[in-house]
Amino acid sequence: MQGFIVIDYFDQFPEFIEQMGAWIGEGKIKSEETVYHGIENAVDAFLGLFEGKNKGKMLVKL
Repeated sequence: MQGFIVIDYFDQFPEFIEQMGAWIGEGKIKSEETVYHGIENAVDAFLGLFEGKNKGKMLVKL
């Protein structure tokens, strides 16, 4: 296994933005997130991170 350092490919960033934007627009790339609504649910959201209750990014919307 070999990793990479993002900064080594920084010159390709404009191409990445263009291609990724097209893929997102075409529906080929989708992100998933778990959303809790209201500050009163912030503690449950935080604890849920440690229990695997989130799918993708965990958000608390006020």
